Amino acid sequence: NAQLDTRNRTLIFANTSIIDLRPMDYIVLKKLIDCFDDAVPRENFYSAIWGKKTELYNEQSLNNYIRRIRVMLEKNNTGVEVYLHRGVGYRLRKRVEKF
Repeated sequence: NAQLDTRNRTLIFANTSIIDLRPMDYIVLKKLIDCFDDAVPRENFYSAIWGKKTELYNEQSLNNYIRRIRVMLEKNNTGVEVYLHRGVGYRLRKRVEKF
């Protein structure tokens, strides 16, 4: 389990460790949390991160933010994961155990 501290832009884990989030990681993670268990289209991330400056939209940068968040969540045993919906976007959901 983890809590997002929106005032300090940190992620607080059940083991009491605290991670200061980079500004873009915070924006992406907040968007995922706000839409928990719903797919968030890539375009929603682009506008949340870069606003109306469409020339700045960068798919690889978004992929890097998602990768960092995935590692952070997995490393701290949060029980949630970022799931890719091909052709749509990403969804934060409870971790699905693979047998």
